[in-house]
Amino acid sequence: MASSLKFIFTIRVKVLNLTQKPGRIRPNNAMGKRMNIHLRHLLLGGSALSMTLFAGTAALAQAVSNDSVEQVVVTGTSIRGVAPVGSNLISVTSQDIDNLGAQTIGQALLNVPAITGMGLIGQGQTNNSYYQPTIHQLGGSSSNATLLIFDGHRAVPGGTNHSNEVDPSVIPTAMIERVEVLTDGSSSVYGSDAVSGVINFITRKRFDGVQLNVQDGFLQGATDFTASALMGASAEHSSIIFAYQYTRDGAIADTDRPWTYPNHAADAAANGLSGPNTTNFLNFNCDPATIRPNASGSNYYPSPGATAAISNNQNNAFCSAWQNADLAPKEVRNDAMLKGSIDIGPNLTITSDLAYANLRDTARVSRGAVTATVFGTGAQANPFFQSPSGTTLTKEEIRWDADALLGPGATSTSGVDTTWGDLNAEYRIGDNFVVNFLASDGRTASFSNSDGTVNGAAAYLALNGSSQQGGSLTTPAIPGTNLISNAPLPLTTATALDVWDPASSNKTSPAVLAAITDNASRQTATFSYQQYRLSTNGTLFELPGGPVKVAVGIEEYRTGLVEFKANADGAGGATKLSNNNNLQFHQNVDSYYGEADIPIVGPDMAVPLVQKFDIDLSGRYDSYDTVGVTANPKMGFNWDVNDWLKLRGNTSTSFDAPVIDIRGVNGSGYYVGNTFGGTTNNIAVPVSAYPLVTQFGIPGCTAASTTCNISSLQGVVRRSGDGNVQPQKGRGYSLGFDFNPDFLPGFTAQMTYWHTTLIGGVTAPNINNVVVTGSMQNLITFTPGSNCASAAQVAALQGAIPLTSTIPSCVQYLFNDVNSNYLNLRIDGIDSSFGYRFDTDDYGSFRIVETATTFTRFKEAYAVGGAGAYYNVLNTTGANGSFPSVQTQSRTDLGWAFGDVNFDWYINFTSAYRNWNGSSLNPITFDGNNNPAGGGDHVHANITSDFHIAYDFQSAFGDDEISLSARNAFNQRPPFVNSSGGWDTWVANPLGRILTVGLKAKL
Repeated sequence: MASSLKFIFTIRVKVLNLTQKPGRIRPNNAMGKRMNIHLRHLLLGGSALSMTLFAGTAALAQAVSNDSVEQVVVTGTSIRGVAPVGSNLISVTSQDIDNLGAQTIGQALLNVPAITGMGLIGQGQTNNSYYQPTIHQLGGSSSNATLLIFDGHRAVPGGTNHSNEVDPSVIPTAMIERVEVLTDGSSSVYGSDAVSGVINFITRKRFDGVQLNVQDGFLQGATDFTASALMGASAEHSSIIFAYQYTRDGAIADTDRPWTYPNHAADAAANGLSGPNTTNFLNFNCDPATIRPNASGSNYYPSPGATAAISNNQNNAFCSAWQNADLAPKEVRNDAMLKGSIDIGPNLTITSDLAYANLRDTARVSRGAVTATVFGTGAQANPFFQSPSGTTLTKEEIRWDADALLGPGATSTSGVDTTWGDLNAEYRIGDNFVVNFLASDGRTASFSNSDGTVNGAAAYLALNGSSQQGGSLTTPAIPGTNLISNAPLPLTTATALDVWDPASSNKTSPAVLAAITDNASRQTATFSYQQYRLSTNGTLFELPGGPVKVAVGIEEYRTGLVEFKANADGAGGATKLSNNNNLQFHQNVDSYYGEADIPIVGPDMAVPLVQKFDIDLSGRYDSYDTVGVTANPKMGFNWDVNDWLKLRGNTSTSFDAPVIDIRGVNGSGYYVGNTFGGTTNNIAVPVSAYPLVTQFGIPGCTAASTTCNISSLQGVVRRSGDGNVQPQKGRGYSLGFDFNPDFLPGFTAQMTYWHTTLIGGVTAPNINNVVVTGSMQNLITFTPGSNCASAAQVAALQGAIPLTSTIPSCVQYLFNDVNSNYLNLRIDGIDSSFGYRFDTDDYGSFRIVETATTFTRFKEAYAVGGAGAYYNVLNTTGANGSFPSVQTQSRTDLGWAFGDVNFDWYINFTSAYRNWNGSSLNPITFDGNNNPAGGGDHVHANITSDFHIAYDFQSAFGDDEISLSARNAFNQRPPFVNSSGGWDTWVANPLGRILTVGLKAKL
């Protein structure tokens, strides 16, 4: 197997303005550089987040509480000049980002195990999560429990799937000053979404000079390129900064990672896995077509020329479109941000941001496959019809893959254009109070297109003269209408589709080839918001323990979403575009909030074992014009026992409002993301829950079977919203300590135990979860028998949802996949960070920093209203379709600094877990409530290593640095998971080794 190698050469040129500004002292280059390096070492940070991990360290707390310095806003509080009380704050600085060699915002968060999936692929949208990071493995497209903000205000989300999540990479990386991660429920300060916490991307306030960055990368099967510019100027009372970044990541083909080929027998054997389910994720869609005689029975001829049939058993499948698709798309980004501030008189400061970003993803996809009934005789006879050798058939079911005949050309493209701007006015009243006014406005225009795939209805017309898969001439082409779309009969060599001859000798006419590729879909979503906030904060009065500080504010948040979708209907080519939907949604929120920071005990009070004791009370009231009112309080405390031990804790309630379109138009549950049509699923279902599955003649499927694979069955699925959906509710608390002993210089430790309860999480569970979860198994109905599902049953399921894919001629199961308040969670875990640094006289300084997140409980239940039987999913993936529940993630930094050399070796660890994705080789076992209780496949722990070494030197240009970084240095393949791709997209990365060479040259 070829190795996966990515080589990036980086040149950074920084032109600095060293002009002395009145009232400010600027060190020279060399002094500033060395002060920065040595300060980083003293804080034990290195590239380990300057040791603010999980703590909000004493250094940070002192800085933000000192009235003599600029009063900054810290994530998790509305009060300027104080650190969040009782909370677990993680800070990633721009220096940390440089030390990691990070090229993207996602890579900048590698050192934060509390964020789901450290170092996921980050190229193309994965798991319907857009590009947004999530805290403590809680997130999803319709129910995101992590709030992502920019500079303390809401950001504009994007994507065509609900338009609910934020891409942080719309900010140029060089513009980031720091990223703060608060891992506590924070709706009392921020409102919706902050159930598991907040990630705040804070941009630079000042910068002088010019910095240019260029990276050229090489990856197995692809090339990458990044260029950026950062420039700024500041005076005593004003500043302006501009940043621009261009990024192009090349597409990675499936074939560039051969281990993703969808037949994993060798992988399973190498990992010691075996069981009744299959490792074969291939199919029977082939070129030339496979043939089922008389469109009935359980045997297929592998090709028209075959002399013997094979059983329609998944283990016998032998075709795939794998080689015609991309594992990751080509991605191009342009990001720009302009920021300025000015002091107007001694008391008023105006700050404004303007930003624009665009993103384009392009990927090859398969042309698609066709399953249809064709005839050799009669009025609907296909002139190219062939009967397998030794047979005299007059009717067949064919399964055909179009890639060989049509060749490349099918694509999936998506993108988003993002713009936003904000104006912030700060007015200082004396020495105590500050009044702030924020006005922010943003917009995203997202699209998702598909072109060049096979149009099913057009293919049926050319195969059997009907727009129906089964060949019916009397069934309406579009359900609910009287439109019947049939081809002129008889079919001729000019109007028929040949699926029996290989591409090299195929007889299909150019006109028919053009007709069956007349297929396209277009989906757009334009999201807009306006946020207005007026607040004040300052010192109210003094207590013996110190000043009582308060903040109060009001906020108005207006959102709008316009959705458009057009796709080919069931009558023929896409040029008709009869499924054309244009829907609008609006939501208004009025909010009121307040916070008080109360020092109960201060250092001057000389209370034994209580150097300081502070409490913080906050609350927020949000009124939605769609889903009503919610009120959320929070209380936190800090107990400084002495200079080196602080205890902290908090308790809170939080909420996540339903995404704006999930209620549907006029509460109907209908939005343009809804779909209705045919489906097939290569999964195993438990016979105990679905005894009717044994009546379809599936080979090896009997009443004595534990599970049966339903890949050979044809079904229909309705995906929709719920007009009665309600906000999801969260309750949480945490307890922790910060330990920096003066008797052991260089050692620091932080630990936080946290608990989160989520009630009514909005989700549309995929079929893998439904079949193994007792409370959801009623969402699937199997319909065996000669007539299969009736037209009335299909129509009742469809309702008002337009047809988006062809309905099978024989519907064997119905699946109602609805987004609603199904999910309830009870989760506990520990966030920890330990570091030790020591110096030697002759060999420099050494450091070790270990950061980890470990879950101690992860239980879920599916039922509306928080009821239902909870079951344990700790240390599994696949138990739901919204997030994993892997027990432990950690990152260890082993560092060494000697003179001008700085070295870091990072060890990334994801614990072993069980695969419960429905295709595990070992069947899942169930409890008395028919919920998962055990079984599944063991997945090995994932351990990778990253290296970073930097050397500072003087040149004619000034202070320079050369560095070498290696991510996944030993080219570790993701642990094997029995699934179509052979790896777990929730917790692993298929890119392999990435090398980065960097050079910083400052002029």
